[in-house]
Amino acid sequence: MGADTGELPLARVLEASGDSRLPTIHHGDPLMMDVSPDTRGQVLDNSIYALPVGDEAFLKRLRREPGRLIIISDNRDNFPERPARKANISA
Repeated sequence: MGADTGELPLARVLEASGDSRLPTIHHGDPLMMDVSPDTRGQVLDNSIYALPVGDEAFLKRLRREPGRLIIISDNRDNFPERPARKANISA
């Protein structure tokens, strides 16, 4: 019973850190991130992405608005939404 790896996306496993994604993702939760070349540059509205900042990656939800993207944390009481700068998003 093996998996056909030709159909599986390229993925990385990482561990969530912090509380900005609560209640959706908790500190220490294991996460699988799709790093397939065919998904680069695509932004699906209201999906969660790893945004690289230096040696770290921040897990944030992205919302499309006309002419811009908004960075959203599910824990909105402690982390207000903000517009993305070009430096935040790499395709």
